Amino acid sequence: MWARMTLAGNRSSRGHAAEQGELNMARPKAVTLDAGGTLVHMERPVGEIYAEFAARFGCHTGPGELELRFRDLFFRLSGEVGGGPETKQVTPDVERAWWKELVRILFAECGGVPDFDRFFDELHSHFASPDLWRIYPEAIQSMQLLREAGIRMAIVSNWDTRLPQLLERMGITVYTEVVVVSSLEGISKPDTGIFRIALERLGTRPEETVHVGDSLRDDVWGAMGAGMDSVWLRRGGLEGKRPGDTELEKKLAAKVRAAPDLTAAAGIILGS
Repeated sequence: MWARMTLAGNRSSRGHAAEQGELNMARPKAVTLDAGGTLVHMERPVGEIYAEFAARFGCHTGPGELELRFRDLFFRLSGEVGGGPETKQVTPDVERAWWKELVRILFAECGGVPDFDRFFDELHSHFASPDLWRIYPEAIQSMQLLREAGIRMAIVSNWDTRLPQLLERMGITVYTEVVVVSSLEGISKPDTGIFRIALERLGTRPEETVHVGDSLRDDVWGAMGAGMDSVWLRRGGLEGKRPGDTELEKKLAAKVRAAPDLTAAAGIILGS
């Protein structure tokens, strides 16, 4: 029950960011924003939360160890939601079963959790609560600045089907017109198709739209492949990091603008 849930989708529509030219950003008509690691974050590391819930059921394991194993397992299982790469839209039942299998494998490596079904039910419900999530301090003000400048906004996220309700309960959707979620569309970043869905619903062209996100591969690579400019949000830490990002960063170093937070990203977009 981490923020993101990745689908394999249709790989044929992916572009190649390395083939794009130097970033020459004019003020856009619209901005698309990633969710996890960009607008919102968990109040505590996922390994710490998992360890706390497991301890209630008599399974004691270190949160740091769980965090590392979770990240490795999450990336290995990404793309297998619903049974394989041909999966399209994901139902809540399929999605929940995917998470349950991930958690089962994760804790099987440390001997399993007694009464696993009840443990998973409580854990899964916990991650749907807005109390678990925090909005980055500068996020609301940055979105207000963009809206006051006449820039329309959408969210494009690799997340499960609960994201729209979560964002609404956190008060984020009052600033956005469109929320595009991988599990509801059957396609995920960095596939360019998910960005094209957002563009179609916004009614803007790629060259009129900028994407902001913390993942070099999912956000920057994907958006540039769709013909959009992109701002890479580099908050630090492991959020947004994926295997192979170091080499991709070297390849894209001269083609990407980076910002430490959303305030700086808004400044780049607005030309200030």
